[in-house]
Amino acid sequence: MKNFILILVLLSTQISFGALTKVTGSGIASETITSANILNGTLTSADVSATANIPYSKLSLTGAITSADMSASAAVPYSKLVLTNSIVTGDVVDGTLTSADISATANIPYSKLSLGTSIVSSDISASAAIPYSKLTLTGAVTSSDITAAAGIPYSKLTLSNSVVTGDIVDGTLTSADISASAAIPYSKLSLAGTIVSGDISASAAIPYSKLSLGSSIVNADIAAGAAVALNKLAATTASRALVSDVSGFVTASTITTTEHGYLSGVTSSIQTQIDGLGSTSGSDALVNHGISASVATSALTIALKDAAGNNPSAGSAVKIAFRSATLTTGTVTSVSISAALSTVISSGSTAGHVSGQQGLIYVGLLNNAGTAELCWSTRPWDENALISTTAEGGAGAADSATVIYSTTARASVVSRIVGKLSSTQITVGTWAAVPTNISVGSAPKVLAYLPPTVQSLTSGSGTYTLPTSPRVPIYIIVRMVGGGAGGAGSGSGTSGGAGGTGGNTTFGTSLLTATGATGPTNYTAAAGGVGTINSPAINIGSFDGQFGQGGQTALSGQTLVGGIGANSMFGLGGPGTIAGAAPGKGYGSGGSGGGVSAQNTGAGGGSGASVSAMIPSRGGTYSWGAGAAGAGGAAGTAGAVGAEAAAGAIFVTEFYQ
Repeated sequence: MKNFILILVLLSTQISFGALTKVTGSGIASETITSANILNGTLTSADVSATANIPYSKLSLTGAITSADMSASAAVPYSKLVLTNSIVTGDVVDGTLTSADISATANIPYSKLSLGTSIVSSDISASAAIPYSKLTLTGAVTSSDITAAAGIPYSKLTLSNSVVTGDIVDGTLTSADISASAAIPYSKLSLAGTIVSGDISASAAIPYSKLSLGSSIVNADIAAGAAVALNKLAATTASRALVSDVSGFVTASTITTTEHGYLSGVTSSIQTQIDGLGSTSGSDALVNHGISASVATSALTIALKDAAGNNPSAGSAVKIAFRSATLTTGTVTSVSISAALSTVISSGSTAGHVSGQQGLIYVGLLNNAGTAELCWSTRPWDENALISTTAEGGAGAADSATVIYSTTARASVVSRIVGKLSSTQITVGTWAAVPTNISVGSAPKVLAYLPPTVQSLTSGSGTYTLPTSPRVPIYIIVRMVGGGAGGAGSGSGTSGGAGGTGGNTTFGTSLLTATGATGPTNYTAAAGGVGTINSPAINIGSFDGQFGQGGQTALSGQTLVGGIGANSMFGLGGPGTIAGAAPGKGYGSGGSGGGVSAQNTGAGGGSGASVSAMIPSRGGTYSWGAGAAGAGGAAGTAGAVGAEAAAGAIFVTEFYQ
């Protein structure tokens, strides 16, 4: 075959085999091709016959055979392998060795085993009978190692002082477990709050000193028949009636035993008896009444109240007695008021008051055919006469200071004054401020007489303020005089000086004026002052001042007195004198003129005007000024000075009702 292949090669390549000397007609002679005839590295696996059977001795395989050269099913027997000390752990697939892989007689030494913590109970034969000496069990045996039926005798246990509370199951010890002679000391017991009544013998006889009963004994602890003596109870205030307080405990009241004794012999309701007295008393009866006043939405509400300040009711009625509506009959009618009663002064109604000044409101009750109604007025009225009222009527309808108003107009009815209000509003008709004073009572109390008071304003100027205490006057009378004129000086010819003019006296702004007298010139007298009275003042009397006496001319050797000063309503004029002059006396009178010898005497000064007027009281203030006195005239040649006059003054008399 080889020869055949070779021949084919040679023929195909037409290579000359000069070196091949053994080629014959039948081909290349056997075994004539040597290694030298084969080109190195050209033979391939395909050149070698699959049945070549090349002997191993002709192969050089040392170190050349690899794992891939060996068939997976080579099954090379172990006997043909030399594996002594050559198999390592990496040759063995993890987890593939089993017990069957190890010979029963392998006799693997312990040193080649790693058994730490890997031997388990099942590895040890039940009949291993390992001796105790080969075990280390100190501190290792647990409760679970000991069978419940172990039956270890107490003699084999050492439990002295070692059993603790945790070894005993809670709630398992019983009385039987404790020896009758155990004599457990109290210090080893915890009995706080656990001993009950049943634990204490009925005959225990515990002494009181061993009990703490402070504030713990209750009513149920005391026997019904205990008969505790009163002197064993805490004492209360002496000589007081006992009552129960808000908690039901007995306590001392403010009622003394003496006051309590006044109830002895009472046979019916005291209140009923008092009410009966109120309803049967005389014509002035006014029982259990009060008044309140309030402002809202610029209106003033006046309400009748009982004495406690509540609305009248059936249980607290207001009772009032009225005279008969027949003026010739002297009988009395009693009316009971047991429901709320009020009247309103509307916003816009002024009641005749003045802005910023104090005004009064008299409150009354009228008898309308047996039904009491409220009425009011700025002026008091006569209770002994029949009255007719005007309906208040709403805003701006009640502006008079003299009309009596009520909610509904009534004609020819009897009435009673029951109170009075004092009120000052910044703007009249706008009721914003509550009354500053409320007087409650019948007319004799509300209108109690007060004597007039007088204020004298005799020099300078200032502001007069109407008094408010104890009451505001209902009117004032002002009397005043202007300053008098001084007397003229005397002297030869017309050399004597003129007397000074008296100052004006005024009260209010353009209300009352009393002018001073005009000063005289030499021996010529001048007019006195002039009085003026304007509304709302009411003229009582206004008098112009008088002229002083004129001067005279003395004849040769004759000596004459000066002119006499004029008198005023409040003073005398100065009398004429021979030498010098006499001043006016009192208020508003004129001074005398200067006297002289054989010359012209000075004229006397006139008096200031006198004014007397009534001013209705509406509260407030008035500016005032007292007229100054006129000075005396200077002396002329060989003459004498005139006398000073008297100054003006004001006297205010205040009248109350």
